[in-house]
Amino acid sequence: MNMQLQVWIPEVLLAFGLVQFILGILMLITQRNYLKQVLGMKVMLQGIILILVSEGWRRQDIFIGEAIIISALIVEAVVLAIAISLLIQIAKKARYTDLLEIRKERNWVNPADENG
Repeated sequence: MNMQLQVWIPEVLLAFGLVQFILGILMLITQRNYLKQVLGMKVMLQGIILILVSEGWRRQDIFIGEAIIISALIVEAVVLAIAISLLIQIAKKARYTDLLEIRKERNWVNPADENG
C-alpha cells in the first residue's frame, strides 16, 4: 500500500502544479487590477514550485529538487518585493487600482483597449 501511495503522489503534485500555474497565468492576463495581477504571479510561481517538488520526488533526487526550490523561492521573494514596491509607488500617485483607468488618466490608451 505504501509503495502505491508513493507512485501516484508525484503525478498529483504535477497536476496541481500545472493547474495552479495555468490559473496564475490566467489571472495575470485577464485581470486589469494590478494587485490581482501580482497575486496571479504569486500563484503561478507557487505552481512552478509544486512542479519542481513533483519532479524531484519522481526522480528520487531530493537534493537537486531542494536546491532548485530554494533558488526559486529566493527569486520569487525578490520579484515580489520589487513588484510590491512599484505598486506602492503607483498607489501613491494614482487614484485607481485598475491599469486601464490609470492609462486613461494619463492619456496612454489605445482605442482598442477601451473596447476590451
